Amino acid sequence: PILSLKMVQLVNYRSSKKNIYRNKIFFNILGIQTTFLLFAITAHLIKTAGDIVGWGIQFQNPYFIFFMITLTLFFSLNLFGFFQYFIPSKILTILSYKKEGFLGDFLTGMFLTFLATPCTAPFVGTAIGFALSGSVFEIYTILLIMGIGLSTPLILILIFPRIISVLPKPGHWLIVFKKIMGLLLLLTAIWL
Repeated sequence: PILSLKMVQLVNYRSSKKNIYRNKIFFNILGIQTTFLLFAITAHLIKTAGDIVGWGIQFQNPYFIFFMITLTLFFSLNLFGFFQYFIPSKILTILSYKKEGFLGDFLTGMFLTFLATPCTAPFVGTAIGFALSGSVFEIYTILLIMGIGLSTPLILILIFPRIISVLPKPGHWLIVFKKIMGLLLLLTAIWL
C-alpha cells in the first residue's frame, strides 16, 4: 500500500522538470537504503553483544501471538472497509512534494521503509533470521539487498520514467485488490 501511494505521488509530479523528478526518486531510494543500512548496523550490534539472536523465538510467547492476531485482524477489517484510519497531517506533509528540498524526499524514503517493512514481515523475518545466524558480511549483504528489493519499483521508474504512464489509475481493480489482501490477512489471523 505504501509503494502504491508513492506511485500516485510520482504520477502527479511527473509533469515537472526531468532532473528534479529523477533527483526526488534518487533521494527516496537513498533514504530506503540508509534505513536498511541502519537495520544492518543494529542487527550487527545486537549479534556482537554476545546474545544468541534469532528470528521466530517471539512466536513462543502467547502475548506476542495474541498481539499479531489482533494486528492482522485489525488490518484485515480495515481493508474490508469496516472502518478507516487516517494518516496524521504532519506525516502527510512530509510525504508531499510541495517543496524542491531533497531532505524531505530522503526522509520519505526512510518513512516508506518503516511503514512497508512490517507489511512484508513473513518474508523479511525469514531473511533476517538467516542473516542473524550468519556472518557479519551476510547481515549487511542480506539487509542491503532487501533495501534494493523495496527500492526496485523506484529504481525502474528512475531508469525507465515512461513506466509511470503505464500504471493504471485507481478504480474498481483497486477495490478488488484490497479485498483480496484483506482475505489473505484474515487467513493469516486464523492461522496464527
